[in-house]
Amino acid sequence: MQEYLNARGHDVVELERGSLATRIWRDVKRKRVRIPDLCCTKCGVRIESRAKTSADLSMSHSPTDAERAWNYGMLDADWIAFPILSADERAWSAGALDARRSLWRERTLTSWRLMGHVNLFSVSAFRGVAPKQLKAKGVTEGSEVQVRWRARFAPGSGKVTAVSHNRLDYTIDQ
Repeated sequence: MQEYLNARGHDVVELERGSLATRIWRDVKRKRVRIPDLCCTKCGVRIESRAKTSADLSMSHSPTDAERAWNYGMLDADWIAFPILSADERAWSAGALDARRSLWRERTLTSWRLMGHVNLFSVSAFRGVAPKQLKAKGVTEGSEVQVRWRARFAPGSGKVTAVSHNRLDYTIDQ
């Protein structure tokens, strides 16, 4: 996200520690007060980034803890970014043998690459539409729920040809 927005004239810095890392949290991550992940030092816009592996507008939300709500502390002018990423994985291993024992280590190294463009929305756009609440996550994931907003994503690159109140016409590039 930082690289993507900086290439478009922003100067993005990390607000929440670890926001620029590509680590996937497999264990319990200590839940803190929700703050935006990133901030632009030039224009002041704050960005909450929700990386996805498929086109999906969803976020974690706590219906019982106001400080863990999806929009806690967010201003209408703040942005929510949904970059769609693809994982490139490769195996790594190293080992040594001697007469009595062996030492072997294996890892899967994952690098993430952006698929297409980042989907950016204002917080006010999300507040204007009620999300659907999905089932609760497990206790190890903070017992929060997922909320999802209805969306349709174009199957390929193209051009918007018309916009009306209930309809958007789109032509796919040939």
